[in-house]
Amino acid sequence: MPPPPPPPRLMARYMLRVASFALAGVALLAALLLADGAPTLGQGPTTTTLTTRVEPTDAGTFANPRGESPDGTYQSDHAPTLTATPFFNYRFSHWGGEDGAECGVSPVLPPGAQQNNLCAISMSEDRQITAHFVTVPSPTLSTSVEPAGAGRVDFFGRWESVAVRGIPNPGYRFERWSGDCTGPSCTLAMFTNRTVKAHFVRQYTLTATASPAGHGSVSHFGQYDADVDITITPTPATGYGFSHWSGACTGSGTCTVTMDADKSVTAHFVTAYTLTTAASPDGTGTLEGGGSYNTGTVATVTATPGLGYRFDNWSGACTGSGTCTVTMDADKTVTANFVTTPTYTLTTRGDPGNWGTLTVGDATLTGSDRFNSGTEVTITVTPLTRWRFDRWADACTGTGACTVTMDADKSVTVHYARVTTYRITRFARPIGTGSINVNEVHNAGSAVTATATPSPGWRFNNWSGFCSGTSPTCSFTINRNGHLTAHFVRVYILTTSASPTEGGTLTLSERGPHDSGASVTVT
Repeated sequence: MPPPPPPPRLMARYMLRVASFALAGVALLAALLLADGAPTLGQGPTTTTLTTRVEPTDAGTFANPRGESPDGTYQSDHAPTLTATPFFNYRFSHWGGEDGAECGVSPVLPPGAQQNNLCAISMSEDRQITAHFVTVPSPTLSTSVEPAGAGRVDFFGRWESVAVRGIPNPGYRFERWSGDCTGPSCTLAMFTNRTVKAHFVRQYTLTATASPAGHGSVSHFGQYDADVDITITPTPATGYGFSHWSGACTGSGTCTVTMDADKSVTAHFVTAYTLTTAASPDGTGTLEGGGSYNTGTVATVTATPGLGYRFDNWSGACTGSGTCTVTMDADKTVTANFVTTPTYTLTTRGDPGNWGTLTVGDATLTGSDRFNSGTEVTITVTPLTRWRFDRWADACTGTGACTVTMDADKSVTVHYARVTTYRITRFARPIGTGSINVNEVHNAGSAVTATATPSPGWRFNNWSGFCSGTSPTCSFTINRNGHLTAHFVRVYILTTSASPTEGGTLTLSERGPHDSGASVTVT
């Protein structure tokens, strides 16, 4: 049995809600259709087609604001924005096609002129638009090399960005660019004409070899810039020694080659032998002259006994007690034999104090120094500032050299004397008119030479004080404090001329420059 119908009031409310939903749906559908450009009842937009092309076909491209092709369908009330973009070596000229007038079509402009390449076209009907482009001259790249014939210039890449390389010919190296590129590398943006120059440097080859091969090595060989000085070093292999140079260097000294042409140098090596030296007993003395020597070299060995020992004789490659010389034709050994000897003390002092330094050879005496018996000790004295050596006393006397033979304990006294100094006060009169070249402080009794130099516009006239006379150089012996004054006189230049020049000559009674206040007669 069917359910009973709803009450009339509920039924009315339900029908009112359904009608409300239906009206809302119709309104939403209408809004969507209007937004999509679809025609509505009565009047509204329709669908139209836009077709674009470029002329020449490879001269450029069309795009909308999103960078996409603008070709396609549009609502009749839409006005899309078109951009005509030229490719490289082209520029936009004008709009054309059936609907070019919609974009402001105009006659073709002369080279260098530019029309607006933006177009907002109304799509009230199907449209056909053509963008016309014209060619523009391509930028040129001019290249050169310095010096001529030193190399060439290569370039690669797109014309928007060209990388340029300097390729040297044999005997040269690339140095730098100038022009539109500087420095070692070059990349050009070719939006305008460009000029570049590749600079090359002349090079020469240095060949350095060792002879015999394997007996040593040499440094510095290969390519070098012209006029560079190269110093070559020989390095002997173990068991060999450097002998001499041949080729661009000779002799056995330092080898320096100026690279003004291809050069060749050979370092000659020879067999080397070792000279071993020893003291016996061990630690009783020192020897000089041992080491590695080239075959045939004559080596000299010297022996220096330690404290409490004296040299007695040689053994090994040398014998006896005289000079030891060894011809190095094999590895050899030399022994210096020492024996004990008495030692004595040398006492040194200064009077009135130690106002100087006493030395024996390179060693400084301490005041109590021991030497082997029979040693001859030569003492050198160096006084301190404001003191001078006066004389020796005790084991040495007088003022000459002091040499002591150490056959017993001995003493040497050095007498010093204080040096008296005097001061020279220097004046130029008038002030600032010249200068005096002389030291200010001198030891008593010293010979002093002074020179006066006038300033421009002044001349030296005479001395006063330590010197007198009119010579700009004076000499004297200083034995007191005092002054030295140089007097200068103002001088002027008298210039004469004749008018007209060929009308006569002028003669002065004396040649200038002339002292201030002097009378000069002009004839």
